Amino acid sequence: MDIEPSEAIESLRSDIRRVESTLQKELGSQIAGVRGELAGGMSSLRGEMSGLRDELQGEMSSLRSELRGEMSSLRRELRGEMSSLRDELRGEMSSLRGELKGDMSSLRDELKDHMGVLFEILRDDIRLLAEGVVSIDAKVESLRRHDGPR
Repeated sequence: MDIEPSEAIESLRSDIRRVESTLQKELGSQIAGVRGELAGGMSSLRGEMSGLRDELQGEMSSLRSELRGEMSSLRRELRGEMSSLRDELRGEMSSLRGELKGDMSSLRDELKDHMGVLFEILRDDIRLLAEGVVSIDAKVESLRRHDGPR
């Protein structure tokens, strides 16, 4: 079996090309299979994500409605409490107003009585002063008469 080196090389090249072609075909089919699996997996994931999105949107919508209901209930409750406090404060203020009017009326009456007493004292003092002035005037007049004109 004497084969020339060039024939042997050519035979090896031919074998390598066949193996290469076979490998390319096998790799091509495996790559196509992997691509198919990936496409199926992606489609499955998209379906799951879409389902999760719809589920989350439903839950969020439900929570939004529930929170709005609670907020509405709290709003009514707070308005009721504020109205009750307003009425209570108005009642207390009205009561205090009545008490203040009574106290001020009493104080006015006391001041009126006190001022009446002070006016009486002042009248007495003015009367005494006037009597003193009349007395001094009479004495001065009397002294003028005794001493005569100068």
